[in-house]
Amino acid sequence: MVLQAQAYCHLLQPTVHNEPPSRMLKSSMSSPQPTQPTTQSTVGPAALLALTLFLVPALGVPSELVLQDTLKSAVLAFGVLSAALAFFWQQRQRSAPLQWHGLMWLPLALMAYALASMAWSHTYLAGVEAVRWFVLGLLLWLTQNSFTRENLPRLLWALHGGACVASAWAAA
Repeated sequence: MVLQAQAYCHLLQPTVHNEPPSRMLKSSMSSPQPTQPTTQSTVGPAALLALTLFLVPALGVPSELVLQDTLKSAVLAFGVLSAALAFFWQQRQRSAPLQWHGLMWLPLALMAYALASMAWSHTYLAGVEAVRWFVLGLLLWLTQNSFTRENLPRLLWALHGGACVASAWAAA
């Protein structure tokens, strides 16, 4: 609404015309119309997050050849990184500000602690823990910025579908 008011602001400024009214009408009719602000669609990142929410609980291997937590961590990391890539690709045309919540400081602080713990613990384990906290923080931030009323059913159905497949795995 503010953008529309700014677009029509030039019409409220007084102007002095030395032309006949018919010519002023023609010149005002030929002037370009202000463009409407475009709303940013977050369907791409939300669809990738929904696919990730479905695949993480649904995928599994019935044997011990593949560790379940490694498989699920890899699926989650690739899903979140692909959703982030889609989000930032769409961000080029977005004019709305990004959202931030105070809860975002928790995964960032834990990631910093994991990076600092490389000084006194195994560097590999601390690095993996830092990457996990980064992925969790990115997932939280992406969900916050792509969560809309239109995307809510898709995310909830994906989560429900993944939980149903996971419960079918447990029953088998």
